[in-house]
Amino acid sequence: MAVEKLRRYELIYLVHPEAEETQLSRMGDRIDQVVTDFEALVLKQEDCGKRKLSYEIEKVNKAYYRYMEFVTRPAMIAELERVLRLTDVVIRYQTIRLEDGIRADGLDRFEIEPAAEATTE
Repeated sequence: MAVEKLRRYELIYLVHPEAEETQLSRMGDRIDQVVTDFEALVLKQEDCGKRKLSYEIEKVNKAYYRYMEFVTRPAMIAELERVLRLTDVVIRYQTIRLEDGIRADGLDRFEIEPAAEATTE
């Protein structure tokens, strides 16, 4: 039986600074739903707060920075980026592949931060 190969990714996305709390919670719920549907292992998740952008995007000078590092199958990325593209409060996003060929039975080598552990349960 073949062991499934996974990849490690990091995702950075910018959220509109004037987004309402209901929009933010709905966006977070939808991203968490994609993560649980694809059984991704979230290693690190950070909310970096509101920061000034290097350049203006859609007439906005500041945005909330969000960061997530996770291990998953490559098929999840297409769905996650589709969700981010359709979400109105997300200004920009970027997904970066960090590592290829991770064996599904070798996930115990990754350290999970306590904050990320609480959000995946």
